[in-house]
Amino acid sequence: MATQRHSYLSRSHLLRMTMFAQRAVDYSIKSYELGGSETHRLFLKHDQEWRNLQRCIAVRGRTLFVAGMLVDGDSLKGECAVRIFSALKVTYTAAAEVAQSAALMVELEQRPPSPQLGELGRFVNGLVRLYTVALFKKEVRHARRILLDHRGRRRFKVALCQHELIRTKEAHARFELAIAAALEQIAVQAYEIAQALVPSVLEDEDHLSAAYEIPCFAA
Repeated sequence: MATQRHSYLSRSHLLRMTMFAQRAVDYSIKSYELGGSETHRLFLKHDQEWRNLQRCIAVRGRTLFVAGMLVDGDSLKGECAVRIFSALKVTYTAAAEVAQSAALMVELEQRPPSPQLGELGRFVNGLVRLYTVALFKKEVRHARRILLDHRGRRRFKVALCQHELIRTKEAHARFELAIAAALEQIAVQAYEIAQALVPSVLEDEDHLSAAYEIPCFAA
């Protein structure tokens, strides 16, 4: 009889992380495009919820360890979950960098956003929405759309290069360049999540829903 193994990441935790990351990307891009402080305040409120969730995940891991329960770290599903977890953390950090740079631009009353950067933001937001739907609905076709969109990826790279060539000659461009670099990082993580998600969904869909759940209360 096979011994039950548990995941450090419950499915509910992974889905909440995905939801928070998607909102963070959306809020940060809108804070740049709209140039208002209200969207940035929403991001800061959202940030506390993200930190609470990270504490919950850490508590789950410590509880499993102390209880001496076997942890699944070798299966395909377990590896995919860790890849998605890591990519979501990088995505959230990059979104925070976008929000911070956007807030500084508003504070310094810098010029409206460039069209190139707006295009980059919309492309990245679309990728994040696709893998969010894929994760929640367990529909591999959305992840495959990310991986197969070679033309979209090329357009993103071209727009990124054009933006850097145009803006590097302007003294105020450092915040926009920081935003562009963060958006590129979010795009890279979207492809990483899509690559991890395809085999994950094709495996046993109940792997992340381990029976052993650690209750999580917001701090």
